[in-house]
Amino acid sequence: MGLPIDFSKLDVQDILDIGVLIEKEAKETYEEFAARMRRANNAGAASLFTRLAGWEALHGRRLADRRKQLFGAAPSRYRDVVPWNVETAPAERVSEHMTIRQAVEIGLETETMAGDYYSSAMEQLTDASVTDLLAELRDAELEHKRLLNEQLAQVG
Repeated sequence: MGLPIDFSKLDVQDILDIGVLIEKEAKETYEEFAARMRRANNAGAASLFTRLAGWEALHGRRLADRRKQLFGAAPSRYRDVVPWNVETAPAERVSEHMTIRQAVEIGLETETMAGDYYSSAMEQLTDASVTDLLAELRDAELEHKRLLNEQLAQVG
C-alpha cells in the first residue's frame, strides 16, 4: 500500500510534483520488471512491461513540462525517498514464469490505480490547465486499460 495522499491539503505544485514522482516510480518499476523477464527469457512479459514503462515515461514528461511551465525551476517540496505505490505492483507478483495474462492483469490493476489518482487530484484543483492535463492523463489510463483488455482477450 502506498503513502496516503490527502488531496485537500495539496496545491497545484504539490499535485504536479507528486505526479512526476509517481510516474517516475512506475516507469522504473516496469523497467525493472522487463529486465527480470528478459533475464528469464520471458519475451512476452518483457515486451509488455517495456510498453508500460513507455506509457509512464510519457506521462511523467507531460507532468514535468506543465510543472516547469507553471513553476519554472522552483524546487520540489517532495523528495524521491519513499515508494508512493500509486501505480506499481508489488515486485513479488512478478515471477520469471508468469504468463502474458498475469502481466496484463498487473497492467490493468496499475492503470486503474493511476486513473483513480488523477480523478482524485482533479477534484481539488481550480487551475483549468492542470485539470485539463489530469483529465487527459486519466483518459489515457482508460485507453491503456482498453488496449490491455484487448490483449487479454487475445491471450484467452
